[in-house]
Amino acid sequence: MPHAGGGAAEYHAWSASLPASVQICPILLPGRETRFSEQHYTDFDRLTDVLVGELQPHLDLPYVVFGHSMGALLAFECVRRLQRSGSPAPLWLFVSGRRAPDSAPDPERLHALPDAEFLDRLNRIYKGIPQELLNNPEILEIFLPTLRADVSVVESYRFEEHEPLDCPIGAFAGEADSSVAWQQLLAWKRQTKGQFAAHIFPGGHFYPREPLLRSMASTLSKLIE
Repeated sequence: MPHAGGGAAEYHAWSASLPASVQICPILLPGRETRFSEQHYTDFDRLTDVLVGELQPHLDLPYVVFGHSMGALLAFECVRRLQRSGSPAPLWLFVSGRRAPDSAPDPERLHALPDAEFLDRLNRIYKGIPQELLNNPEILEIFLPTLRADVSVVESYRFEEHEPLDCPIGAFAGEADSSVAWQQLLAWKRQTKGQFAAHIFPGGHFYPREPLLRSMASTLSKLIE
C-alpha cells in the first residue's frame, strides 16, 4: 500500500525482483493516477473499511501485504480487521518506513498548515518531495490536495489494543530516516504472535528499494520452495 501522495505505478516494476510466481497487486487509492477524478479520503477508519471490503473477495490464494509509511499503517489495520472477521491471514505482513502503531503519535498536526509551511515541514521530516515538483506550481497544485488528504488520513489514526496478529511481520526502515528510530521499528514485534524480523537499510525515508526487494524475495522464495 502506498505512502502519502503515492500511487500504484511505482510497484509494477517490482515483479522483476521477486519470484516469478509472485503476482504484484498494487493498491490505487482515489485521487491519483487513473482515479484522479475521485474524491480523496481523509479519515483513516473510513479508508481502511473501504479497503477491507475491496480486499476480502480476492483472498482465495496465499498472499502477503506490503505497505510503506502511510501504507504500513493501512496495511497493518487492514490485516487486523481481516483477522477479526475470520478472513484468511497473509503469509507475511511487510511494513516499511513507519514506526510501530502503538508508538506515541506525532505531536504536531501538519495537514491544515498553509501550503508553503505544509510542504516545508514534510520535506524536513521525510525529504521525499522532488525539487522539480516544488519548482513547478502547476503540477504542485494538482499534487498538493492528494498529499494533504493522505496526511489527514495518517493524522486521524488512533491505535487501539487488539489481539496480536497471527501472521509474521517484517519491518524495514532507512538508517537516516528521522521519523523511525530503531527501537520504534523493533516495537512492531508486539503486534504479532508469529515470526518477526527487522532490517535497516542505507538511506532515508525513501531508501533505495533494491535491498528491500532482495530481503522480501528471500523470504518469499522460502515460502514457495
